[in-house]
Amino acid sequence: MSKQKSQVKVNRGKQDRSHSSNPSALLVAEARRDAGTVITPIPCEAATSTPRHSVAEKKAAELTLELLRRHPSIPRSPTQKLVKWALLNLSSAVASWDGLLFSLMGSISQGDDYNQRVGDSLKVIKWRLRGWVVQGSAASPTADCTVQITVNESIVPGLAITAFYAETGSAFAAITGEDSSFREATRRVGHRSITLHTYHPRTHFEFGSDRPFDTLYNANATTVVSGELNVAVVSNKDPASATTNPTFIGDMQVWFVDV
Repeated sequence: MSKQKSQVKVNRGKQDRSHSSNPSALLVAEARRDAGTVITPIPCEAATSTPRHSVAEKKAAELTLELLRRHPSIPRSPTQKLVKWALLNLSSAVASWDGLLFSLMGSISQGDDYNQRVGDSLKVIKWRLRGWVVQGSAASPTADCTVQITVNESIVPGLAITAFYAETGSAFAAITGEDSSFREATRRVGHRSITLHTYHPRTHFEFGSDRPFDTLYNANATTVVSGELNVAVVSNKDPASATTNPTFIGDMQVWFVDV
């Protein structure tokens, strides 16, 4: 019996020395010793360490997190959210320095089809605008025609053309910037400036954005409460001379999910 006690003391002395560099491990050993059992503790740094991963695995994880961060509204699985799309036609119209304004989100009605929303809200995950700008039939061969096209996300619906351009009603409308007094109500998310002349009487344009935003409607209605998508068009031509004004033709494709 005395020989066994001596052996236990020797083992305890070895463990005390082996864990003296790790205070946490030493406390665990002493607690278990007081309970009448001598158990070699696992060092804390070993117990909390994470497994090593290959460089390829780390890179794949980083790319996945970056994708989800940039596109938080994209469905994580096919059964979570159904991505729908709607093609919204912008009627052909003459663009003068007084401007054209299209409000698009009210065109998405309620229903169960692929291009309809189920409830009273949705999240746009991307959009694409494309179309043509054609010079007026009686445009002067020596005078260029400048057309400015902007796409704007508006928190407040029902804004006028003056909310999107700092100056309208003159030839400067085609080169003006945003009106800073409306910077809290609207955000410019797309822009094109086009010049037409005798040797280049028409131009095709196409641009878009993958930046998501939310749209809210009145209950069971197409009236937008917040989150409107506006297309504004101005030129440097006087509306009094309609035959010299350029014609704008376009359509907007919107991809969205119900929320």
